[in-house]
Order: sequence, then structure tokens, then C-alpha cells
Amino acid sequence: MKAKEIIVKAQKIYRHKAFKYVVALFIFAMAILFSKEYNIFNYYKIKQQRQAMEQKRDNIQQEIKTDSLHIMQLRKDAKALERLGRERYNMKTADEDIYIIKTE
Repeated sequence: MKAKEIIVKAQKIYRHKAFKYVVALFIFAMAILFSKEYNIFNYYKIKQQRQAMEQKRDNIQQEIKTDSLHIMQLRKDAKALERLGRERYNMKTADEDIYIIKTE
């Protein structure tokens, strides 16, 4: 009798109008969660990669602005250009001697 009761309950559930929608929703959810290319896990991984790339882009744009200002300053100020050449590239005038002291 138990098997017969279970079959009757299953038939009642199947006849219910919302059952079709529940089954369709379940199949759709499984397809989204476990499909090969477009699953929920890949979505979050790609979203994190996108956020990291946007952060990197913002940092690079900030560096570009800083470098542009630095270049404009070097073009306008001859003393700043001379200071840069002396500090970074060890340039000197003809009558100077340069001593480089390295500390460890």
C-alpha cells in the first residue's frame, strides 16, 4: 500500500500547475551552475579579474598623469632638468669631478 500511496501523491504533484515551472527552474539553475563555459564559478572568477584589471588601469592612468606633470616641469625649468641629469645620470660639466659614494 505504501508504494501505491506514493504513486498517487506523485501524480497529484505532477498535476499541479506550478510543478512544470519548478522543474524548468531547477533545470535552468543546474545549467547555470554546472555548464562548462558559462557557469556561476567562471562568472565570479572573470568578475574578479575584471576588477583587478580596472584597478591596474586606474593605477597606470595615475602614473601617466604624474609622469606628464613631471615632463612638463622638466620642459619649463632648466634647473630641474640639470638637477635630474646630475642626480640620475651622473652628468657633470667639463671642470667638475664626481665622486659616487655607495653605502651598504
